[in-house]
Amino acid sequence: MELITVFYYNPNIYPPEEFGKRVEEQKRLIAQLPAEHPISFLDGPYEPERFYEMARGLEQVPEGGARCFKCYRLRLTETAEMARAGKYDYFTTTLSISPLKNAEKLNEIGGQLAKDYGVDYLYSDFKKRNGYKRSTELSREYGLYRQDYCGCVFSMRERRAQQERNSSNRKALFRSILTSFFKYGRIETTITKAKEVAKLSVELITLAKRNDLHARRQVLAVLVDETVTKKLFEEIAPKYEGRQGGFTRIYRVGPRRGDAAEMAIIELI
Repeated sequence: MELITVFYYNPNIYPPEEFGKRVEEQKRLIAQLPAEHPISFLDGPYEPERFYEMARGLEQVPEGGARCFKCYRLRLTETAEMARAGKYDYFTTTLSISPLKNAEKLNEIGGQLAKDYGVDYLYSDFKKRNGYKRSTELSREYGLYRQDYCGCVFSMRERRAQQERNSSNRKALFRSILTSFFKYGRIETTITKAKEVAKLSVELITLAKRNDLHARRQVLAVLVDETVTKKLFEEIAPKYEGRQGGFTRIYRVGPRRGDAAEMAIIELI
């Protein structure tokens, strides 16, 4: 009978609660999965000090670089040792399911360790043939917990910094879009952005209807043109006095050539 053992050795995971959460989620999936062959679970020790020692001097290396490659080796070495001790036929890693993981490097390291430990390595790139897509489908089907960073403290920091940059870029984008919208009274954009502009327009027009110094400062923090701000307060907002909403309307105009994004025109009523 063929037996599959899931060996969970991830000393890189941060914080410790995250490690425990991922272990329990793995056990839950194995218990629910209608597998063709029996699956057992073996949790390795949580040794973050080994990971930090390995990463010393590479703390500032971007995700996907030399630090990650050393982490691959650390975890695969432990797996190869366990496979030899347990007299397993093969060992491999599920890391290649991720689009962010270098399958070629994983296979290179796995092949080297196979020679060192005398256990065959199963070469793989599980993300191929829609493997990653299938993994997300299964995650939804089983209600699996999915994190938004690789696992280590460095990837967490990089992910959080990226989110902050994305948030900043998004704010700058909508400041520009809203300024153009109030300047011209209508714009063409994607349907998603048009809906967001409609929502933000209500907030800005409502502020402008107050017509006080604090409201003007709040609007100036969003719009990038003082002339447009003046127009909003003196021309646009007075038109909607007594109305609580319904300031805009959106027309769908079909897909954009090139990427087929659904486009729309949003205009002031």
